[in-house]
Amino acid sequence: MFKRLLAAGLLFAVCAAACLAPSSASAQQLFRERLRSDVGIELLGKAAVYSFYYQYMATKMLGLEAGFGALGGGSGDDNATIAFFPIGAKLYLIPKDGSLYLNGGITIVTAGTDSGPFDDSTT
Repeated sequence: MFKRLLAAGLLFAVCAAACLAPSSASAQQLFRERLRSDVGIELLGKAAVYSFYYQYMATKMLGLEAGFGALGGGSGDDNATIAFFPIGAKLYLIPKDGSLYLNGGITIVTAGTDSGPFDDSTT
């Protein structure tokens, strides 16, 4: 048991040292400059439960992002759906990988139902 804890602690220390090791930004290009597009899934974020998002780095300090998330369901003629469309931007505060950023934007929410006598859509 002690050997496992020691091995886990050693592995953590090596990983932490590798992550915190200084690297000169002038010698190598930033990760977000080399790979300007980013695609992912965000859980419990801007679109309630989940969203699929796309981010494009317009400059090395500014990323533009858009996403989509949906909730709802039903069967046959009775269904209800809420769709989320988050749109925003990230402004990175420090010109190096892993830096803090400010994030802002809006989320467009639209809902529709087709249940019983109701057939409505709202944005």
